[in-house]
Amino acid sequence: MLEKQGRVKPKKSDEEIPEEIRQALLKDMYDKNYREWLNSPIPALDGKSPKKAIKSKEGRRRVEDLLRQMEYLHNESDADYDISWVRRELKL
Repeated sequence: MLEKQGRVKPKKSDEEIPEEIRQALLKDMYDKNYREWLNSPIPALDGKSPKKAIKSKEGRRRVEDLLRQMEYLHNESDADYDISWVRRELKL
């Protein structure tokens, strides 16, 4: 109750995850997510996976648009993640 009133500072949690471990966990999570994404049907690609969509000119354009959006979101967040490997995987 005293914390809520601002009289006592909250204690720093001993269970906070160190930044380097947090980044490693996020990288593993994003790697797994994007590996699955490459082969998953995506509504924005008319139900095709990115690997299938890039076979047409329009699908390639849509995948490029999605990748640019993902890059923007990663640049704006505190999660330092480089998705350039996804472009290489798709040969874009």
